Amino acid sequence: MTGGFDPGRFTAAPLQTQGVIRFPGSPDPVFARIADHAAMTDWVPLLKTVQVWHPKPLPPGQSMAGTARVLALRGGVTIREEIIYWDPPRCYAYTTEGKRWPLRDYVGFMGVQAGTGGGTFLFREYFRIEGTLRRALVSPGIVILGRLALRNLGKLIGGTSAEFRRVPADRS
Repeated sequence: MTGGFDPGRFTAAPLQTQGVIRFPGSPDPVFARIADHAAMTDWVPLLKTVQVWHPKPLPPGQSMAGTARVLALRGGVTIREEIIYWDPPRCYAYTTEGKRWPLRDYVGFMGVQAGTGGGTFLFREYFRIEGTLRRALVSPGIVILGRLALRNLGKLIGGTSAEFRRVPADRS
């Protein structure tokens, strides 16, 4: 499902969260939904607006590595994301940064895969949070927002189940 994406090429940060939605039907319309950057406001909590820029002209609905999006969140936080891996209609990955963004070395991944009787959507986040207090405050919020986002997206794509969880750190 990762379409050959290797997060280690873009970040040394560990996998922190993972979400899965199972859905009936083809993964193609689900990929089109997650690749529609402006429509992220329909399912991502706290997201007010999305502005998108491409490194070269593209047909509507398409992106590429280098596509950037600026997300304005409620509360005045603005973050910049850049697509670093683009493999339609299977998956894409992006980095995120911002002045008041508490996550460092962030890479997000979204992918879809066909399966028996439907498909699977996978979301993964790799990042670091600096400071014990910041980790204690930010980590639960990320899980709450992730669960809300997957629940919202699940409704839009006819999801039959959704799970979002914090991935335990590898202690080996």
